[in-house]
Amino acid sequence: MDLPKAVTVADVATNLEHQLTFMDITLNEQTYPKPKPKQHGFLAKALNHDPFAVGKLTITPGRLTLADEHGAEFCSFGPTMINGLTIGIYHSVTNDYGPIVKFKDRLTVNLEIDTSAATYHLLNDDLTVIPALLVWAQDYQLTVKDPMKLRDLLVDTVWDDVTANQVKAWAAGTPYAKEFQISGAKPRG
Repeated sequence: MDLPKAVTVADVATNLEHQLTFMDITLNEQTYPKPKPKQHGFLAKALNHDPFAVGKLTITPGRLTLADEHGAEFCSFGPTMINGLTIGIYHSVTNDYGPIVKFKDRLTVNLEIDTSAATYHLLNDDLTVIPALLVWAQDYQLTVKDPMKLRDLLVDTVWDDVTANQVKAWAAGTPYAKEFQISGAKPRG
């Protein structure tokens, strides 16, 4: 298992170009991951804390807008500014709570958006965003690097039920084959 990759914990606007950053994605009026009900009580909040700042990517017809963890928009561009996309799934393990230290699988979509101005490194915990992103990219005739061949899996895959073993098999021989550990963070999706 490799050491953790750098993931943004604050200041999404500054760090999105330089390191992996969690972003909610809104596409076709659907938000990924789906918002969870608010946690009430100190213990519930403490056990479900995610230390990472979460920004937002909103994709509307002809426009992509990036917002920071406070909802302030800091960048907007059209699909014609995109040189290409890369999509894959990272498999990591996180600490899980219990009487002994145990680990839980975390599957995270990685979307790299390469534009003429910068490359944006997005993470999202909801694998169901993959078909929506691939259809959107096809609609705009964007070049997509798909090392895990996820496009070939669109028809036969129930994305809510994907397992770590499936991701390991798909990732074999790709940059996504490495397993990482994310300390102190539970999946939001």
